[in-house]
Amino acid sequence: MDDPTAFEKKVAATVARERLWPTGARILAACSGGPDSLALLGWLIAEMRRGQVQAGVVYVHHHLRAAADAEAAYVERIGREQGVPVYIRHVDVPKRRKETGESTETAARVLRYRALTAVAEAEGYAYIAVAHHADDQAETVLHHLLRGTGPRGLRGMLPRSGRIVRPLLGVTRAEIDAYLAAYCPYLPCTDETNTDTAYLRNALRHDVLPYLAQYNPNLRAGLCRLAAIMREETDWADTLTDSWWREHATVTAAGVSLPRPAVWHTALCRHVVRRVYTDCVQATPDARQTETIVTLWREGRTGARYAARGLYWEVEAHRLTARRQPVAPRCDIASAAAGETDTLVLGPVRVRVRRSDEPDGAINIPVAAVCGRLCLRTRRPGDRIVLPRVGTQKWKDWLINHKVPRGERDGIILLADDRRIYCAFGYWQGVSVPDEPGPYWAIGDRRRMQDEGTD
Repeated sequence: MDDPTAFEKKVAATVARERLWPTGARILAACSGGPDSLALLGWLIAEMRRGQVQAGVVYVHHHLRAAADAEAAYVERIGREQGVPVYIRHVDVPKRRKETGESTETAARVLRYRALTAVAEAEGYAYIAVAHHADDQAETVLHHLLRGTGPRGLRGMLPRSGRIVRPLLGVTRAEIDAYLAAYCPYLPCTDETNTDTAYLRNALRHDVLPYLAQYNPNLRAGLCRLAAIMREETDWADTLTDSWWREHATVTAAGVSLPRPAVWHTALCRHVVRRVYTDCVQATPDARQTETIVTLWREGRTGARYAARGLYWEVEAHRLTARRQPVAPRCDIASAAAGETDTLVLGPVRVRVRRSDEPDGAINIPVAAVCGRLCLRTRRPGDRIVLPRVGTQKWKDWLINHKVPRGERDGIILLADDRRIYCAFGYWQGVSVPDEPGPYWAIGDRRRMQDEGTD
């Protein structure tokens, strides 16, 4: 086995430094036959022969260029001659563009990564290697700057994103060309669309960056250095956010609650808002949405609301809450017929109802006091509760007085009849032993009644 070249050592150093994969990992390389992906494949083959990895290759046919058929066959031939399995996958970019209205670049990228992931899962590859290099990184950072971005966008492409790995981020396009010329027995394919400046990425590569390089010949290296610095900065900020999150955030099944007033630095608030989205809906708000939520958190009045990217935010007296969706009123009910033992079930609440001469349940309701039918349901106009030494009170007023968020009120499950509430599971429970004589509807077991209504 030949000693590794300087190029191969440099790529291996990136893999080791970034801990992209363990020794012996199964790596699926995306290869179009072009210079970058051919260099990636050549390096993986060398690593495979040194016993460092197990490699496979996939060519994604986008059905955009006539030359793609020949390229797929060429990649297949390389794999066959080098003893590497090759998978050819076809995607219909024009069809997706027509269905979604996406640009050609976006539609191709979505379908390409979808195909790569499908092959990796089906064939048992732990990682998918793509051939983005240092020049691509510089173009990405500049692209994000032109589009408008924050610290995370300035990180550019990460060395690892899930199962996607980028081992060539530490080498330039010039180093790739030199490696291919000296050590690769195959000529790279040429994609004619790579010179079409109608595509923004190509315009940045061929027009904008060369123009700017007149004023700073080291511009590309500077943009890559910026990306590396911003990655470290955001990693540090994420560590601070994690510490704050553990101490202050309240996470429930419905969403997240954050304390107010927000006396913390605005930058921390932005990170916390993004953390809420990551945890709740795996989405990323844009800059405008993030600033709106941060302002709402720090300055919003009680009752103010805002909806963005699948989360619904509401300012409460001392909290800011984010829920995945507004709680819709429940129209379904489960009832117990008089004279029978029954089990009521509604959502997460399940209670056993039985007729008893003694008030020996967790909740006891005189049969004679029930108006209509006893059931589990959600609130209705006119609902009232009975409070000791107070008398009756509107349920709506109780919710307001106890600062229950509006978004939760319609989802609270109640044990009630046609006019009165006897228990609001997780919020309020009436008197266990009533003054009225029996017989009673005994709800649950007095010795074992949980907040969620499980008996």
